[in-house]
Amino acid sequence: MQCAAAGTEVVVVEGFFVKLSRQRLKDAVFDSLDECIAAIRGCTGHHRVNAACPFRWSRSPEDPVKAWKRGNRKLDEMASIE
Repeated sequence: MQCAAAGTEVVVVEGFFVKLSRQRLKDAVFDSLDECIAAIRGCTGHHRVNAACPFRWSRSPEDPVKAWKRGNRKLDEMASIE
């Protein structure tokens, strides 16, 4: 799995849960909720050690603020047209 880039965090999270389902939970039989939780924790622990990579913010801190302001201006323009 690759590190998340802006806009792909959801895809990465979904990929992790697909991997969890296929490797740890598919065809598994748990006698208790605690066993299921232990299997999930084991998978997440293994992932943290072997496959996790830190998220690196590649944009300036001002970028989200600028995007928010552009979005608000656009909404204001759309509201004034109607």
